[in-house]
Amino acid sequence: NNVPEWIVLQIAVARIGAILVPIQPDMDKEGLVYQLNQSETTTVVIEGEERLNLFKEIKSDLEEVRDVIS
Repeated sequence: NNVPEWIVLQIAVARIGAILVPIQPDMDKEGLVYQLNQSETTTVVIEGEERLNLFKEIKSDLEEVRDVIS
């Protein structure tokens, strides 16, 4: 979603030297697991209950994710 908080998040991520990995909202579970594992994502920022529920379904398949912000 295009919201002002997205810009704030991008700036904050850059400021701490991290890398932002945007995810397509219509990505299927397998693609999401693949992208998050390949990028070695450690922290996930989630907007909305629907996406949070999807994340809960795949969390056990994610190798590096330690933190979730929603």
